[in-house]
Amino acid sequence: MTPSSQNLTVFVSSTSEDLVNYRKVAQDAILSMQWRPEMMEHFVSEPEPTVEACYRKIDQCDLMLLIVAWRQGWVPTAEQGGNGQESVTALELAHARAKNIPVLALLASDSWPVSLSEDEQSKRQWIRNFRQNLNLIVAFFAFEEESGLPRFDALVKQVLLAHKERMLATRDRGAPVLDFFGSARDGLLEGRGIAVVGCGVYKDGPLNSQALAKALLKGSDGGQGNVPNERLSLATAAEYRERLDTSREQFLKRFQKILEQQSKEAIASPVFDLLAGIGSLRLVVSTLYDRILEDKLDLAGRKYVVVSHVLRSADNREDGKVILFRPGSKPELYKANDLRLLPDDCIVYKPLGSPFLHQGLDPDLEIDTVVVTESDHAVFLQRLESPETGVPSPIAKRFMRDPLLFLGYTLDVWQYRLMMLVFQVANRDSSRIKTLAVRVPDDAIEEVAWNRLNAQLIRMDPSQFAREVQVAGSAG
Repeated sequence: MTPSSQNLTVFVSSTSEDLVNYRKVAQDAILSMQWRPEMMEHFVSEPEPTVEACYRKIDQCDLMLLIVAWRQGWVPTAEQGGNGQESVTALELAHARAKNIPVLALLASDSWPVSLSEDEQSKRQWIRNFRQNLNLIVAFFAFEEESGLPRFDALVKQVLLAHKERMLATRDRGAPVLDFFGSARDGLLEGRGIAVVGCGVYKDGPLNSQALAKALLKGSDGGQGNVPNERLSLATAAEYRERLDTSREQFLKRFQKILEQQSKEAIASPVFDLLAGIGSLRLVVSTLYDRILEDKLDLAGRKYVVVSHVLRSADNREDGKVILFRPGSKPELYKANDLRLLPDDCIVYKPLGSPFLHQGLDPDLEIDTVVVTESDHAVFLQRLESPETGVPSPIAKRFMRDPLLFLGYTLDVWQYRLMMLVFQVANRDSSRIKTLAVRVPDDAIEEVAWNRLNAQLIRMDPSQFAREVQVAGSAG
């Protein structure tokens, strides 16, 4: 089939009992594209087995939208056209692949309510295996209680629009669309470019910015422990918490305790294993406050140095300097334009600092590297504009010339301002130097922000990206 991008028929495949509202939103999103949804809700009573009817409908479609949560769903018997083992959703996916019909996949996140999954252990294991072995580029969605499922609606429209853009690009150029995934994969495996890691690598679990913000606000309402369900700004939550605490020292102790607790609960992203396994990688920019990445590097036997900034110090003596942590050596303080690194240093640059970096430092210096509150960001961003207190010279030079790959980097207002200023200070020519981001934007505003950074989006989960890159690396 050679369908027009203006007139596609889309088969929606999913379980039904747990995803009724999500299917309705998907249907409306498809209609908003002026495409035609094909759904089991539209099937009329026919004499042929249900599975055969599904296959026939799929044959008439140009695209499959696969929505997978945490239920196996109906398993057709041999008499019903199945095999008694695979769900009808799995059978539909296999048929679409056999017919070379493109598949767009949306997966419910790990935080999906347990009450919406099945009780049988065998079914839970089946759906885990099915999800892990999809071998598709996927986008993740969270459970929503709000009427109309606005975030899921936006995600479906983004995924459909991206598919339309790929079709238009192929038609207009008369050649395959640019393989940004392949470019990002090859750049990482060959050690070219800069990896920028954000808290999106934790998806919606512990150590994600939302989890940290909620933990900081917990108990801030007079002991009731109520935390709003709406999306929170970590910088705003931190600003509020610091004002409630008696001192900066108390706030940092609280923040470190939260990081320690959530680090125990967090699932380490495959992104960390991927980066730790690339021996030729020379620079990672980490905006994470925890040290799970560093732990992975230690476990892999990688030698690396950590570079951060001094936000505050005793009597302001060291304010604005950069601090270099080299294993086995005493931490060193420099003006940003005086920092010197060894040619083979693997650098972990943590511009937002971490309370873990303060351990082992001379307490009399009162070194504080943590940039987390709104006030912290305001001070830090202003300093970035000066050569003496900005991005260290060896790192700024890399920003000026090397490709960038953002992995799980969430472009909230402060993270966006940080990168825009870094680009400006480093005189980065974004039209000439490649910038890629493994990210499914949260909303249209974030989409615009990525466009302003001139970044090409690889719309997939960073963990899935890392797993596929690792497979390519082992195959090579």
